[in-house]
Amino acid sequence: MSSDHRDADLTARARIREAAIELFGKVGYERATTRAIAEAAGVTSGLIRHHFGSKENLLAACDDWIIQVMDELDAETTNLAAGFNPMRRFGQYLPYLARALFEGRAVRVFDHARGAIEHRLRSAPEGDRLASVEDEATVRAAMSLAITVLGGQIAEAFGEDLRSPSGERRLLHALLQVYSHTIITAEEARMYRDELGDLPSAGQPGPQSDPGRQR
Repeated sequence: MSSDHRDADLTARARIREAAIELFGKVGYERATTRAIAEAAGVTSGLIRHHFGSKENLLAACDDWIIQVMDELDAETTNLAAGFNPMRRFGQYLPYLARALFEGRAVRVFDHARGAIEHRLRSAPEGDRLASVEDEATVRAAMSLAITVLGGQIAEAFGEDLRSPSGERRLLHALLQVYSHTIITAEEARMYRDELGDLPSAGQPGPQSDPGRQR
């Protein structure tokens, strides 16, 4: 499929999906009616039922599309494709993803992001691990997706739209700084880990509370 999603995918099914993504992002899943989605897509409500069967299935198709776009961007990041512009490519879907995360609906998207990060971590040289790969991937996924929810605050602090060339460049440079430089040294990390020695180790369940001690 072409990387230009809006121009290369103009079927009725795609128009319905794009309209749903926009409305779900604006008003939320519960408030976005199939009638409103149909009007925005320029189709009938019956055509939505024909292509997707239900509003729930339409939501799943929207998540599938978001995951596909994320995979394409990840591939472009790996290959450093010319003209790489992730915010311009994904910017139109940020409201959808931000609201989905806020409403607790982005389970599949989160799990996909976590799985992709875990794959990268397992492909990297093994070092002194302070947490399990699974735990690190989960927290890294949460941190990366948090930019989606807090994009407005980041743009306000930058003083410019993150989808503008300069705003996106500043964001990407900041992310490179975050991922390539650490705030604490390896020695400090080991010291903190030793101080947490009485807590469960990576992958171990926490201690069970004693009901008799609760008040």
